Amino acid sequence: MAFDLKRLTKLPVLISAGLAVLGWVLALLGALVAGAGSLVGFYIFYLLLVILGVIGLIAYDNVKENRVAIVAFVAIGFNFIVSLCSVATYANGYFGLGCLSAGGIFLSIPFLYWIVLLGSGESAFDGVGTGFSLPSIQLPKVTITMPTKAAAPAPQPQQPPVAPQAYAAPQQQVYAASQAYTAAPPPQPYTAAPPPQQTFQPAPSPQVAVPTQNYTAPEKSSPVPAPVARDIVVVPEIYKAQALYNYTANPSDPNELSFNKGQVLDIVDKEGKWWKARYVDASGAVVTGVVPSNYVTLI
Repeated sequence: MAFDLKRLTKLPVLISAGLAVLGWVLALLGALVAGAGSLVGFYIFYLLLVILGVIGLIAYDNVKENRVAIVAFVAIGFNFIVSLCSVATYANGYFGLGCLSAGGIFLSIPFLYWIVLLGSGESAFDGVGTGFSLPSIQLPKVTITMPTKAAAPAPQPQQPPVAPQAYAAPQQQVYAASQAYTAAPPPQPYTAAPPPQQTFQPAPSPQVAVPTQNYTAPEKSSPVPAPVARDIVVVPEIYKAQALYNYTANPSDPNELSFNKGQVLDIVDKEGKWWKARYVDASGAVVTGVVPSNYVTLI
């Protein structure tokens, strides 16, 4: 945005900036007269930077983009103002400290105003730089058309004047009628013409061609062979297990197997505590039996 001094001449901006500048000048004069330390000088210098920054952003119309940063710096400056006022108020007897306190009071008003305005939301600061003017209301355009001069009515067609008929006396009308009657020739006798002979001939009936369809008997389908039942052989799943310990079968139970530690067995059924297993002995024969499940582990 371009720098525009007109944004600073609006009433809210002008009042807040004027109070801030006036308070800063009073605080500076009070600090110089009272001979305040470096900490008070840092406070005053920081407040000057904040005031110049806010005024510059308003002039460049960049307040909305930097609203959060401005609130943070203004809040820190307001804390410094409170510290200056508290120190200057309780130290009575010095003209410079009273001037410093008055400057802090003037400074607190625009700083508090900026904090409330900027912290309330983005839309609340739309009017800064434009004088907080109300949004312009555009009234709908109404077009009024004046009626034009009424057109003259169309002229009615004039009927031609009817010539006056001559009035005849009743005796003259009867005499004229009698003369017209006697002068007319006698009517010819009426002979009715014979009625024309009409011969009725029935209209030929239209011949409708009916398409012939050749019917073909469906062929007999060959019977579907019945499914042949087949025996499903379920092959049991065989697991590999390795002996964890040496085990000697019980002589009274012929189903138990003896095995040595580390020997690999084929487990056919691993349900329960005794698993059905088999292995090939030294002679090549397959030995089948049961083994305790806690003596072997699956691999």
